[in-house]
Amino acid sequence: LSYEWTQTAGDLDLDAMAAAWARYFSTASTKQNLVARAGVLTEGQTYSFQLTVTDAATGLAGYATLDVAVNRAPLGGDVAVAP
Repeated sequence: LSYEWTQTAGDLDLDAMAAAWARYFSTASTKQNLVARAGVLTEGQTYSFQLTVTDAATGLAGYATLDVAVNRAPLGGDVAVAP
């Protein structure tokens, strides 16, 4: 099986170069999993990704989509440490 991730909606500046993909993700676009690097997704933004899987033996392909809504980072609060 071969895998290919693509962004179908969102503000990431992805192009066909692997170097551009590597700025945003710690996994290659040809891997089964998609792992975004910390801090690259914009709060309040929704991203859509598509994973296309192709069976080399049959040539058949299928795809799934993943929508990611990025929440606002937490703020405020207190931290207390006791021995």
